[in-house]
Amino acid sequence: MEKGALGRFFAWVGGCWRTVIVLGLFGVLALILVGRAVQLQVSEQGFYVQQGGDRQQRAQVIPAHRGMITDRNGDPLAISVPM
Repeated sequence: MEKGALGRFFAWVGGCWRTVIVLGLFGVLALILVGRAVQLQVSEQGFYVQQGGDRQQRAQVIPAHRGMITDRNGDPLAISVPM
């Protein structure tokens, strides 16, 4: 008589109930993680798209005053003039 998939599984683990519980817990944790990933991708997508856009499209003025370029004796070779 041929065993089903569940029977083969229990024969493989030796009927050890602790192994079945640990594997079951890992399965439940995997389902929770997959569910959370789906929730973030589907239901909260608009929020995260807006947050990403706000972080990338920031305008900030940075003053660019450049220093003087000198030779090894300290004589100026190029002088920057503020614009």
